[in-house]
Amino acid sequence: PAHSDSEEVWLEFEGVAMTAVVTLNGQELARHEGGYATFRVNLTPALAAQNTLTVAVDNGKNRTVYPQKADFTFYGGIYRPVHLLVVPKAHFALDYHGAPGLRITPVLSADLKTAEIHAEAWVAGTAQSVQFTLGEETLSAAVTDGKAEGTFKLENVHLWDGVNDPYLYKMQATLDSGDAVEANFGCRTIAFDAEKGFILNGRPYRLCGAARHQDRQGLGNALTEKEHDEDMALLREMGANTVRVYITLHDDFYNAFYEYNTAREEANEEPLWLIHGVWVNDYIQNSHRDAYDKDFLETFVRDGRTLVDVLHGNKKISLGQGTGSGFYNKDVSRWVIAYILGVEWEDVTVTYTNHKYPDLPPYQGTYLSATEDASAFESMLAQVGDR
Repeated sequence: PAHSDSEEVWLEFEGVAMTAVVTLNGQELARHEGGYATFRVNLTPALAAQNTLTVAVDNGKNRTVYPQKADFTFYGGIYRPVHLLVVPKAHFALDYHGAPGLRITPVLSADLKTAEIHAEAWVAGTAQSVQFTLGEETLSAAVTDGKAEGTFKLENVHLWDGVNDPYLYKMQATLDSGDAVEANFGCRTIAFDAEKGFILNGRPYRLCGAARHQDRQGLGNALTEKEHDEDMALLREMGANTVRVYITLHDDFYNAFYEYNTAREEANEEPLWLIHGVWVNDYIQNSHRDAYDKDFLETFVRDGRTLVDVLHGNKKISLGQGTGSGFYNKDVSRWVIAYILGVEWEDVTVTYTNHKYPDLPPYQGTYLSATEDASAFESMLAQVGDR
């Protein structure tokens, strides 16, 4: 493609199953393992006047690429769109987990009247600062080690209040090179109460819904946004206001989920809520009977953090680091009301862990703690949720 010396050319694959090797003009530029993961390749170093691009794909049985075992079919081929990107050399990072390079975290006061809005941006190339803009206010943040951060203070916060008032703020970030990204976000609180159930902005709210996967007859898992939109509409037609997702799905689902809910908010209609699972691979679980095994526990925590980034639109999962994946740049976190930690746990894992640590004190964390009578396995779940 046409580009200047001050630009770079990247190729973005939204999904190739299961292992892909990308070669340009005989030079191997990337090897990607994981059939559900978007990955990007910087083509610039190997570009010539005439170019030959080869993508070798292998979905054969192996012992290294996720998933090793599951209750769904492992398809093969380049089954998602491919995009050619031309960007300034100084740009918001394309290789930081596949995210847009901007993450927004609102923290509300106890009375829901004020909020601190924390902005984080990741930058590639030579850039001195990032300009963050929220409403009429702009602040400049220095780039240090490829990252810039800034905090805004909001007074008289306009809450995101579901169907009643789905209000969204917009944050913009720009570089001197001209590269720019933006993200919409809402300010709200959610909680669960044993007596009142789900709580939105301090008020009880009834939830009903269904679990959802990503296959279609005749399509396998190569769904387009059309099929995802149809699934959302079917959920609404049946009266659901909540969908439970068992594992991290391909990014098309989150894109469709974002667009669907955004459209409903703009029409002053109730959105779909999301309950999301942190999946544990059967192979990983069955090879570790002790839930406090360092490798097992750290993998579980890392997968949980990965999911948080996915839901905030700030992740690219690559090299087999999960089940579903892709280029996640849509922040759907404001519609997430709960997490499910793990799967249908093997009884031997639970029993072995509790037997090995009979006197383990209940975990006490910053955000999540175990009850006084919690077992060792229950304390492990509290620890993962907290970390």
